[in-house]
Amino acid sequence: MALTAEAAEMEGCAFDGSRFTGTRLLRSQFSDCRFTTCDFAQVDAHDVSLIRCTVNGSRFTGSSWRSGTFRDVRMENCVIAPGLFRHVRLHTVAFTDCKMAGADFQGAELHHVTFEGCDLTGAQWANCQVGTARFENCTLTDVGGGASLKGATVQGPGQMELALSLAREAGIHFE
Repeated sequence: MALTAEAAEMEGCAFDGSRFTGTRLLRSQFSDCRFTTCDFAQVDAHDVSLIRCTVNGSRFTGSSWRSGTFRDVRMENCVIAPGLFRHVRLHTVAFTDCKMAGADFQGAELHHVTFEGCDLTGAQWANCQVGTARFENCTLTDVGGGASLKGATVQGPGQMELALSLAREAGIHFE
């Protein structure tokens, strides 16, 4: 049985090995929380905010986070493949060593967001708005909507992968 929580507010909580699998979250907020090895698989979150939170070693497979806000959040060693972050506002967020193949950031706002050592193969970026975004040593093969990353900084092997994705989207063929 999946849990539904609406307008829930959690502050200063530590979640260790917690299972949120299949939970539906609506208009809720987590502030100053720590999530360690939690399972967020198939979570359906709409207008949910994470403020000053850390997430480590957690699983977000098939989760959907729409129209919420992540502010001052650090996510490390997480599996977010695939994960939906459509129209989410990301402010001062760091993704480090996360598996994010197929992640969908369509329509998201990225302000001071870093991706370090992440696998973003097949990630979708259409119509996202980039204030400041940095990709360091990430895999950026076959991404979609790469032109929306205008203004982002890419360092490491992902440079050529992103360039090839942009060329493909522009209809350029290499023989």
